[in-house]
Amino acid sequence: MYQVYQGCRDMSENNKNVAVIGAGASGLIAARELLAEGHQVTVFEQREGVGGVWRYEQWDGPMDIRTCSSLPLSPMYQSLRTNIPAWMMGFRVYQQDFTEPGKPVRCFPAYQAVQDYLQRFSDDFQLNERIRFGCKVDQITPLESDRWKIKVSTEQKTETFFYDAVVICSGHFSKPHWPDIPGLKTFEGTLLHSIQYRSPEPFAGQRVLVIGLGSSGEDISLAVGDVAEQVYVAARTKGMNRSETAVGSRYGNNKNVIRIPLVTGCNGSQLLLESGDVLEDVDSIILCTGYEYDYPFLQLDRLGITCRANILAPLYLDLFCIEYPSLSILTVQRKVIPFPMAEFQARYVAQVLSGKATLPARDEMLKRSGGSNPELDPDALCYKEKQITYMSHLARLTGSPELPESYWPALDKVYDLRWKDPGGYRDTSVDAE
Repeated sequence: MYQVYQGCRDMSENNKNVAVIGAGASGLIAARELLAEGHQVTVFEQREGVGGVWRYEQWDGPMDIRTCSSLPLSPMYQSLRTNIPAWMMGFRVYQQDFTEPGKPVRCFPAYQAVQDYLQRFSDDFQLNERIRFGCKVDQITPLESDRWKIKVSTEQKTETFFYDAVVICSGHFSKPHWPDIPGLKTFEGTLLHSIQYRSPEPFAGQRVLVIGLGSSGEDISLAVGDVAEQVYVAARTKGMNRSETAVGSRYGNNKNVIRIPLVTGCNGSQLLLESGDVLEDVDSIILCTGYEYDYPFLQLDRLGITCRANILAPLYLDLFCIEYPSLSILTVQRKVIPFPMAEFQARYVAQVLSGKATLPARDEMLKRSGGSNPELDPDALCYKEKQITYMSHLARLTGSPELPESYWPALDKVYDLRWKDPGGYRDTSVDAE
């Protein structure tokens, strides 16, 4: 049995009763770190198991997003493999392999290996007994007593609980971003978002337009290209392939996947392009346009937080609510190695709540976060290289070892391989140097 709550300190008057929202990777490591610091923990998870975004959910609802009354809770698709080497993905307190049944350990494993890793983590640290599955959080309200009221609902009833602190770990992959394309909703074919995509088979023989070229746009355009008659890719970003980014060029190794100019409008069956051309006879559009921050259970105005699309501010260290610092929101950052990021953040939150670490005064936190009217930069939470200094700072604050230096050149190598071969880089092994 894995040693549970290694380093757990004695219970004291600084012990807090803490609610964790979500049992994905961030929620699980938050629960572990809070328990290790001596707090009482309850995790609320609306699904019936751990894993969060990594927990695959079959989608049998309408393919067209315009006719959906609800959307799946996970964007996981069948062919997804990690785009970060497994050896740098895991938690530092749980350095176990990401294994796949019947397969050797791969550098870039399938999502099932990540889900299995998280399940083993939860089992080995005995976290399942702390989790209330099937509980949807409806409202979180700050009280004058510096406590929090949380209303949750199940299929049977609605309940209210009170906590000293709240750690939000619900992720930011549930509310699809709708691109600003006039007339898009008039499109006469099937219009879906990548959150609904599960496999390429429904698009066999079709002419498909993929809008967006982030991680999901890359994967989906190339996978659909294996079965479709033609795949068009329209995106503001160049994607991850330097040699094949020009308009009209082939993307990846599929001869039938090509780049086209940006889509600037839609009129029924006609898609207007930035070049002035018109694209017709498209059967389906897949929006790989990312997600927006969404916390419907929080009264964000009262908390002093602005939330829209890619903006969530101000938060001290992009982590703590400044007006109510007993509320924290983990891993709001994009373009990061998420598991170690969540681990450093969770440890700091746990130490702040116990009094082992302290936060600056409210005005100082606000000043360091851009003031009461911060410049709302939509790219502020897109960390990339910034994650190195950020995680090093949290490591020093918590007295933790920093991530090994080998992470960063290895990550650069991954980016380089991905640039050169977006469809095949995952079959290469990237080791620590």
